[in-house]
Amino acid sequence: MNISSHTIDFLLTAKWDATVVLRFFRKAIQHHSEPE
Repeated sequence: MNISSHTIDFLLTAKWDATVVLRFFRKAIQHHSEPE
């Protein structure tokens, strides 16, 4: 969620792949800054 409480992006899968999840969050933080 961003500062205005809007969802920026999300990923929903039946099985989590740790590498993919980490890549996703790093990319999201890089493009939208760290959450407060």
